[in-house]
Amino acid sequence: MSLSISDLIENNNIESVTIEDIKKTKEYLSALKNLYNGCIDNIYAQRHAKQLLRYVWRQRRLRKYNGYHLKFYFVEKQLFREEYNIKVTDKEAVKICKKLARHFKFHINKIRFYGYKRGFVNAYGIIRLPHNPSIGIICHECAHLLEYKNYHNFRHNKKLLNIMKRFINYCRKKNYWRKKQNENL
Repeated sequence: MSLSISDLIENNNIESVTIEDIKKTKEYLSALKNLYNGCIDNIYAQRHAKQLLRYVWRQRRLRKYNGYHLKFYFVEKQLFREEYNIKVTDKEAVKICKKLARHFKFHINKIRFYGYKRGFVNAYGIIRLPHNPSIGIICHECAHLLEYKNYHNFRHNKKLLNIMKRFINYCRKKNYWRKKQNENL
């Protein structure tokens, strides 16, 4: 009897899963049966095995970094845990973005608010933030713009992390979010 991929991941050490193990799973065998209708070509079978192996690798990475797709996000959340827990209003977020842009000399065309989870930035200077973003998200997206201005890329690397450290230290120094907390006390 063949196992499913989830059973294979749970029962075995996830590091030791190979293409041969995947070829024995229910999903692989049923996909071959359904997709190729009996005329199974070895090339298609190998492609499907590689796709399933990529799925296993993704599961490995998610387990390794506690649910984050990239190691960068995992490190970022550990370093700036406090800043990711501090939420600000949409108006305060616009002010903080404009102050960061003016101080660090990069250009922001528009700031839009959409959704409740993630931020987004593009090369045209348009930042999309979630409603009531955290300081960490604001600094992360603004850091992408400064990185694009200086290095012409949007990668998640040490340069971006260093820019984020500068932004967050600047926000701490200027006390952008502490005023609101002190007023509530």
